[in-house]
Amino acid sequence: MARRSMDNFIGTINANRSLYTITHEVGVQSQQHGKYDLKSGSPDPEDQRTVNSEQLIELEKLAREKIETWARDGRLRTLPKLVVILYDWRRWSPPEGQSVSAFVNELVTTDEGLITLIGGFVGKSYATGYGDYVSREEWSISLESLKE
Repeated sequence: MARRSMDNFIGTINANRSLYTITHEVGVQSQQHGKYDLKSGSPDPEDQRTVNSEQLIELEKLAREKIETWARDGRLRTLPKLVVILYDWRRWSPPEGQSVSAFVNELVTTDEGLITLIGGFVGKSYATGYGDYVSREEWSISLESLKE
């Protein structure tokens, strides 16, 4: 079953035109293996994982290569989920790799690129005070996340 799932993932990565769909699904597979502390850091039992550890390494590599292709040809900078994809790219890059930093440094050389990057860190929340009948929208920028 794992080989069939892996073949499906590889086919999807090669054929899919939605980079976010690819990175999201590879991220879900990583979570099954206990990565990123999103599921309390404990991996799913081996028999409940969709892919094994070796296959996950291959999927992460394929997804990283797809991101790098999109970065080179200019499509990455246009994506609405750019920041999420940048985090995944950094997770899946070798520690000595400078690709993500180089991309971000080049992106922010233009006003449009800087606005695109900062816009990815804007968040909306709702606040309600005692006695309020309606909640208020509050917008913020996560400066700590932006520094990363």
